[in-house]
Amino acid sequence: MTLRDVLKILKHYSVNAVAVICVCVFAAVGYYLTSADFWNPYSAKTSIVTSEPTGVLSSSGVQSLLESVARDTVADVDYDPDLISLTSDANSQEIVFSVRGPGAAEALEIANGLVDTTTESARATLRGIADSYQAGVAESESLIGGDPTEFAPGVSTADRIAALNSVYISVTNAFMAEDTRIKGFFKFCLVGVLGGAVAAICVVVLLDSLKRPIRDAQEAREVAKVPILSTNDRANFAERMLMDIQFLMPDGLESVCLLSLGSKQDVLDALHHSLSAGISCSVADSDEGAQDGIQRLSWGGVVVNICPSISCCTESARIANSCDATVIAVRLWSDSVDSLKKELQELDVARANLVGLIILGSE
Repeated sequence: MTLRDVLKILKHYSVNAVAVICVCVFAAVGYYLTSADFWNPYSAKTSIVTSEPTGVLSSSGVQSLLESVARDTVADVDYDPDLISLTSDANSQEIVFSVRGPGAAEALEIANGLVDTTTESARATLRGIADSYQAGVAESESLIGGDPTEFAPGVSTADRIAALNSVYISVTNAFMAEDTRIKGFFKFCLVGVLGGAVAAICVVVLLDSLKRPIRDAQEAREVAKVPILSTNDRANFAERMLMDIQFLMPDGLESVCLLSLGSKQDVLDALHHSLSAGISCSVADSDEGAQDGIQRLSWGGVVVNICPSISCCTESARIANSCDATVIAVRLWSDSVDSLKKELQELDVARANLVGLIILGSE
């Protein structure tokens, strides 16, 4: 199936597609209105950036330590953890706290509290590591002797302790909480539209594959392998059809069997009305109201028999066999490829002279 086919299907089933999109949008908005994002619309962000000016310590190690302290702080705070988001960027050495809350003041208080507590804990942890390191080196030296640099070649103990104490932590506090309700509403609407568009394409393609309707005149011609005599979008389509049949029957034309692919009376009545309105004809009095919905018109000595599908009416097969020419009326998007193929098989069995198709409806 090509993109053109998909667009054609979407155009025809536009009402269904729009309905699917609307349902998806309503579902997305309904989900948003019941989610924590809607009931906790205020968002506050704070951040911590670390730097180690001496270059002695591993930047990734310092970042991992700070992130671990930040996660412990989040776990200890008396607040819904689902409303707290923590992200860490190793490149910029930044840790960001994002807190949502039902009120701006509450979100600001929690976000600023997290960043301040994490900063104090991280500094205390770094001081503790420096003290432990200094004590460990001193103990080792007292036990086995030697210069402390032997335990850390190229970097002295003093350098390492100085590096731990020189780690710089920059704090960015939040002073205003953002109300995300409007942004969230439009975001979920967009998600609903995009998701609905995908769902609509899937639905209409599935619907089309199940119904397998004839979409255009070219498809009908390829299936039946006979010419298109006329289409009902022309003002004189009935006269054009009968004249074309006469051209195809040089030995003379006395009767035509016009077959519908269905048995619904409204379709047969519509065909009867279209033909009688399009040509100067008269109703065959003796056959008006004939059995099984078969209707007859007379035009210039040619009798036109409007019949339901052969698969629905056995009398249609007899009429098709006895008429000089048979024409199938195909309703675009209503009649299926399978029904047209079945009708062609029935006509072959009935030994009818199929000369062409007429197309009803628009592409």
